Amino acid sequence: MSFQQSNLSKFFVVAASFTIIVSGLKLAASILYLSCWQFYLNIGVSSIKNLKVKRIE
Repeated sequence: MSFQQSNLSKFFVVAASFTIIVSGLKLAASILYLSCWQFYLNIGVSSIKNLKVKRIE
């Protein structure tokens, strides 16, 4: 009985750590995705501003 319980607790520990790792990866991926979006938006905005400035000249 104790052997089965220890296996079960090991399984729960592994499952919990796996869940934590996966959620951490999801968080990191979403942060990376958002920062990439912000970077591309900044590039787009600056290029649009440059185009407007060139048109005015």
